[in-house]
Amino acid sequence: MFKNSMKAWEGLNRLFLFNTLDLDIERIGKAQYINDLVISIKEPLVDPEFDFGRHFNYTMSKWKSLVANYVDENSLSLLRLDVIEAINNRKIFNIGYQFNNKHAHGKNCLLSMTVSKKAGMDNPMITVFMRASEVTKRLICDLLLINVWENIYSDMGRSFMYQYISVRYSMMILYFLCTMPMKTYLS
Repeated sequence: MFKNSMKAWEGLNRLFLFNTLDLDIERIGKAQYINDLVISIKEPLVDPEFDFGRHFNYTMSKWKSLVANYVDENSLSLLRLDVIEAINNRKIFNIGYQFNNKHAHGKNCLLSMTVSKKAGMDNPMITVFMRASEVTKRLICDLLLINVWENIYSDMGRSFMYQYISVRYSMMILYFLCTMPMKTYLS
């Protein structure tokens, strides 16, 4: 389990470069792939000082477009109400949320989210399902977008706490942007 979203991003980049866990990483051309990867994050936080614009050329306009593509505020508000009702009235629940893909040019990578409380859990957990993410650049932005959950429940204070967030990827990709042999990256 990763401590936060920044540690998850850093750890997954290291995993692709060094494969310390001996996962089935497949290299095809200038890319490496891991299929069916599940990660857990204790706190879905991204360092507020991290400069997405400088590192990844993410402008505020690009970010707003990403959020508008995936997140429908009305649906998210209804999810919030459903979760509050479930926390107050049920011991076990599973509530789903389908992310949007409004733009024709969208890649539909962020699919859905489930908030669930299982038998024996003190707090709910959040599971996010993703089609794919590119590790070097897009993964940290995807994890920041998942952090939208924190913004919705910020007014609930500590009365709403969750166990952790689990992110399930159908495919994780690392692109090598130049043609150097693999051993060059590892030295």
